[in-house]
Amino acid sequence: MIGSSERFLSRRRVDRGRAWRRAPLISALAWLVGACGDGSSGLEIAAGALPSGAVGVPYNTGNGTTCAPSRNACAPCFVGGTTRACPANWRYQNSFAFDANDGTAPYFWSATALPPGITVPTDGSIRGNPTTAGSYTATVRVDDSSVPQDHETAAVSIVIDTAPPPTIATAPAVATAAINRPYLAIFSVANGALPLTWSEAGALPPGLTFASSGVLSGTPTAAGAFPITVMVEDAFAQSATPVDVTIDVVEHGFRATGRMVAARTAHTATLLESGAVFVAGGYDGSKAVAAAELFDPASGTFAATDTLTEARHHHAATLLKDGRVLLTGGVSAAAAQLATAEVFDPDTGRFFSTGRAVTARSAHSATLLDNGTVLIAGGIGSDGEAIANAEIYNPATGTFGAVRDMTVARSAHTATLLDNGDVLVVGGVDETGAPLASAEIFDAVSHRFSATGNLATARANHAAMLLANGDVLIAGGLADAALPTAELYDAAAGTFTVVTMGTERSAPTATLLGDGTVLLTGGGDAGWRLLSSAESYDPVTGAFASTGSMSTARDGHAATLLSNGRVLITGGSNGAVLSSAEIYQ
Repeated sequence: MIGSSERFLSRRRVDRGRAWRRAPLISALAWLVGACGDGSSGLEIAAGALPSGAVGVPYNTGNGTTCAPSRNACAPCFVGGTTRACPANWRYQNSFAFDANDGTAPYFWSATALPPGITVPTDGSIRGNPTTAGSYTATVRVDDSSVPQDHETAAVSIVIDTAPPPTIATAPAVATAAINRPYLAIFSVANGALPLTWSEAGALPPGLTFASSGVLSGTPTAAGAFPITVMVEDAFAQSATPVDVTIDVVEHGFRATGRMVAARTAHTATLLESGAVFVAGGYDGSKAVAAAELFDPASGTFAATDTLTEARHHHAATLLKDGRVLLTGGVSAAAAQLATAEVFDPDTGRFFSTGRAVTARSAHSATLLDNGTVLIAGGIGSDGEAIANAEIYNPATGTFGAVRDMTVARSAHTATLLDNGDVLVVGGVDETGAPLASAEIFDAVSHRFSATGNLATARANHAAMLLANGDVLIAGGLADAALPTAELYDAAAGTFTVVTMGTERSAPTATLLGDGTVLLTGGGDAGWRLLSSAESYDPVTGAFASTGSMSTARDGHAATLLSNGRVLITGGSNGAVLSSAEIYQ
């Protein structure tokens, strides 16, 4: 930065055959920012050593703030983008610019003997990228706009320090890695002149490499804790203090993430086109919830968004083709089944009501069809019993229209869009509360339902997921107790085949991962105990395998596949309604 400056020594008188006129008097104007300091105009550089510039750090760009003399102490401040405490009796100020008293504006500036890399443009600012440390005495000249011109010169001391050494950032902490999952961690620094050269000492997890650019990447092949020491050197061979880091590699494990704004179960969680997750409604242990929030995968935090037009739980959420989210039905704060629907617009962050459904319902299914409309089927009607009614929502008109009933009344069922555009509806409970083994197909062209093959075991509160090969996995669920089996639906043959799971579980979540496997989380076991365990189904081997446990048992939770391939688990209940969330990777 600009060092001490002599008050410019003289004011030249020029006899131009007219009255005496005062030549411009050079000073330096320090633009004040913030509330610190004495609030004076600062038209002249005060005596005393100002903070120096630094090699490799942009000088006097105005992008940060720096220190200048004042009666009041004030800290911290920035010098060249580096956090630095102001010395006693200094204040904040923004970038320096020369100015002149007297003379005729505008003024035109120039300078000689500046530090290498520093310039003084005609506007009187001082800027550049210093390249050589040292103390310099520059000559600054100002020419005014009088005719003929007057000018003044002054000597200005400018000190350029050596470059500040790099400092390795320790936050955020490196993420946990998982076996056979691509991994990426990018280390960063404060300060340091480019280019930077990174290195590490210690045994990296097998499958990972550490580049000189500070990027740790690869696909780990072994689980464990791997301590390493990370080091970096800048362009001036200055080294940062080494930082010890431990890379934890787990076998597809869970880790905690930020807590939700509101505790909730029986809610919905929808991945938006932006990569954020939209969490809406639910039950807080005493009533339906109208609160909604957004999860940011980058920061791992939740933030409240607009409130639903009507509190609801056991509703359905459907991501429409235009990026908006349709919420249908559910149970109201007054414990009544709802016929209302609303749409969340991520662009505005607002909800608005849309057409009223033909039938009030909760615990129903909502399936986005290939043409962009939404099939709403079954659920619990206003009388508290399962219904066969179905209808279609048209986003273009914002209206609902009835279609033919299902072949069987059912709630707590699943509905899965098949590769051919039809919808497979499976299981659930009937009007008497008995679990169903029946399944049916909704023809997206004729808008009619027809029976297909039956499940081997009647089940409700199960999970369903379309596999990459076009089959549908029907997992777990409840008959007299939680079931230890899954079934595969062959869409071509219209038949089901039994597969044994690792654990009996009712009301699990099912998420299709990027490698084609299906993750099942939580639910309840045959002894009505809630589960924290998870397992995965591999279509290649046709087998289930354990894949770690959540930090807490939960059912009534939601599982959402993130854009980065990880899975967000939100809320649910383990006896108490939960606001916690965790990530599977």
